[in-house]
Amino acid sequence: MPWIRWPIARIDLCMKSVCKISLVLIASLAMSCRHTGIVDNVSVKLARPEKSVPQLACTDLRNAFPEVLNCYRIQVVNDTVLVLQVQVCDDSPWHFKAYSTKTLNYIGSFGRNGRGPGEMLHPSIAIKSPSEKYLCVKDNSAGCSYLVDILESIESQSTVAEQSYVLPPGIIDWIPVSDHEQFILLSENNAMSFRLAASEGDALKEFDLYKGHNEERYVTHLSSILLHNENTGQVAEVMVFFPQINFISTADGQVYSVAVSKDYRNWRSVMNRMLCPETMEYYVGATSTADYIFAAYKACALGQDNGSNGTHIHIFDWNGNFLYDISVAENIDNLAYDSMNGFLYCKVRGDGVIVRYDLKM
Repeated sequence: MPWIRWPIARIDLCMKSVCKISLVLIASLAMSCRHTGIVDNVSVKLARPEKSVPQLACTDLRNAFPEVLNCYRIQVVNDTVLVLQVQVCDDSPWHFKAYSTKTLNYIGSFGRNGRGPGEMLHPSIAIKSPSEKYLCVKDNSAGCSYLVDILESIESQSTVAEQSYVLPPGIIDWIPVSDHEQFILLSENNAMSFRLAASEGDALKEFDLYKGHNEERYVTHLSSILLHNENTGQVAEVMVFFPQINFISTADGQVYSVAVSKDYRNWRSVMNRMLCPETMEYYVGATSTADYIFAAYKACALGQDNGSNGTHIHIFDWNGNFLYDISVAENIDNLAYDSMNGFLYCKVRGDGVIVRYDLKM
């Protein structure tokens, strides 16, 4: 067969065409690999832990907290006080009991149950950094939230609020982001949205993360735990029924999302059916500092979680880097980090017992 000799110009033209086609194909492949999740028009980074390790619970809490029969929320305040929220009863009408993080000695009770002055009816702890000076509490039934001075409240036997916030109607979740601003999730006109608001409740900014899926009927599907970084102004939304965390900048509204499992791609099927025993539950508890996010991860169907598989504690930084995957034997959810001593306190699901892990960072 005779050799076919093409002119140089013809070869150059063909090579340019091939390059253009290659660039188009590369761009198409890149677009096909860019996956988005439940957050509207936000790509999701699939993260893997830099290190995976097992961890044993400390054995020094067996006789701790004798004043508490059943705890269901925990929080470290002012780097010195461990607060346990308990069920009130006739013998103990207090919502909260305080302990020293250094000695575990009992400090006292506060937050008397009731509708009178200085009393609380249905308080709920907003999770903040352990360095936060006051306990952040919201009471939807009273339509307000406040920063509680723990020691003053114990001494006066009445709730002493250093700062208060007015909650707008339709409040679902809340976290303070400064003395004068609050970040809230609310339902208004049958639609859910995040809002940065003044302490008096006036709207400052709107964040519509779930366009097309923000109706009230999706409120349970979109359950999450809100965290705040006082240094950067970021809010992290740790999702319950999706294996992902969304990072929101309150300054400019930028959002980025990190997932730890490809299950996040199934968001349409999750949203299109009722929650049931087969529904997967992922993150069940979280807390944070200015440097780290700690999140309890189950990845287990609601109807199959008997606690036998233990829990994973995921540790991220605020850039979304997945630093550690720590496996523990206990079935935990609610978390609180003692940054002064390096202990992560956790509530065991079902019986309200408190355990802790030595996680000096």
